[in-house]
Amino acid sequence: MPSSAPIATKLKLAHDELEVDFIDQEALTAICNSAQELLNLIERDINEGSAGLDTFRDMVWPAVNRDNINTIKPRLRLVPLERIGVAQGKGGGKVMLAYFVQASRVNDYNMWSPPMVLKVAKAPTAGSTHDGLKEEKQNADIVKDFITNKDRFALPFHFAEGLEAHQAYSVLWSRFTGNTRLLANTQGKYWLGLDDLRGLLKDECKIPGVTAEQVVREAIELLHPLHRRGLPEPSRLVMNVVRHYRRYLRGILDESLEWPSDSSHWTSGWKAVWGNQTQ
Repeated sequence: MPSSAPIATKLKLAHDELEVDFIDQEALTAICNSAQELLNLIERDINEGSAGLDTFRDMVWPAVNRDNINTIKPRLRLVPLERIGVAQGKGGGKVMLAYFVQASRVNDYNMWSPPMVLKVAKAPTAGSTHDGLKEEKQNADIVKDFITNKDRFALPFHFAEGLEAHQAYSVLWSRFTGNTRLLANTQGKYWLGLDDLRGLLKDECKIPGVTAEQVVREAIELLHPLHRRGLPEPSRLVMNVVRHYRRYLRGILDESLEWPSDSSHWTSGWKAVWGNQTQ
């Protein structure tokens, strides 16, 4: 447990207060222990009177306060994302939606915590230098100071290292951010939701006057200042892409980079598939 967060005396999470499917007992133990660490931090914030967007109380479970902490019995609900049709993480870890509820009033949504993204993965063996979840948390710690609206990003905020705790699994907790619809604000800019971009690229997003090119360009304009901060100006090279890759075409194009005009040439049947020489 973190030294700055003494073990909670009121917000206690028992193993039988986890609602979850499709997970083994060792992973369940790691999740329960890391969830208790969060509850320790929440209780610490309440006891110390801490408040603000960066406190664990306000970030993880703002419904808990000094007035009701004595009556709350926490329950943690976990929903593996494959249950709602979402692919698992590429690194092999299990990804879940997680949120706390009041065990004695499980259907009182006013007492539910905001949803969080929970990742659990096999901890590295002793002597191993790579832990994907730990690296994800370290990367988040580097970039979080450069982000203005932190609530817009699914940033990891708590990591429980399995190897350090002598557990088979490591656990990472992140913010859950809703996927805002693609809507223009008063300045004519667009908030980019990933599902909306995918729908736009598939011509399934029917917002008048919006093109995929416009959304992507404005997304790059939004992200570029963040990613270039403190970095030298990148070098640029203007080139003719067709001419650059011409050697890979094995002489298919002539000197003027045109398709062979002879209809008997073997490439004639492929023009409609490959496009003209400018594509």
